Amino acid sequence: MKSIDHLLDLRGTYILALEVCEQISLQIKRLQWNISPRIYLYFGSAKGSTATSLENRLRRHFNSNKKKFWHIDYLTTHSSVILHRAYVNINEQSTECQNLTIFAKNVEFEIVVRFGNSDCSEKCGGHLGFLPDNKNNISWLDDYFKYWKWSIISGFLEKV
Repeated sequence: MKSIDHLLDLRGTYILALEVCEQISLQIKRLQWNISPRIYLYFGSAKGSTATSLENRLRRHFNSNKKKFWHIDYLTTHSSVILHRAYVNINEQSTECQNLTIFAKNVEFEIVVRFGNSDCSEKCGGHLGFLPDNKNNISWLDDYFKYWKWSIISGFLEKV
């Protein structure tokens, strides 16, 4: 597994692998979700520099002590959520929507409607989804994304 430090000033997309350990009810502004215990994937992008580079975006996600700004912040800071790892694609042309579409064509995957896509230009249904119960083991994801030749960033990163 690689460290986050090799992503300095790089742009691309990422997928966060999160485990929700107990039922969560989230209300953010006028939206509400009931998140059941299972493995979830969040599809995001980091196409800028400095604060919006891959390194800094992932550091933010792995930091549990932050101001909640995006929908995903409400999950990554919740006490019953484990952020296991991120899968990173260093490709400025790819989008989180493209990655989600490709993944959902190959794997049974259900979207959490309207979660994390309020600024989505491709108008997809949401950027968070969950895997079926028979896929609630992170290790098969490592194999899947290894085939895609993505970098794997582990949750061993310090919680900055």
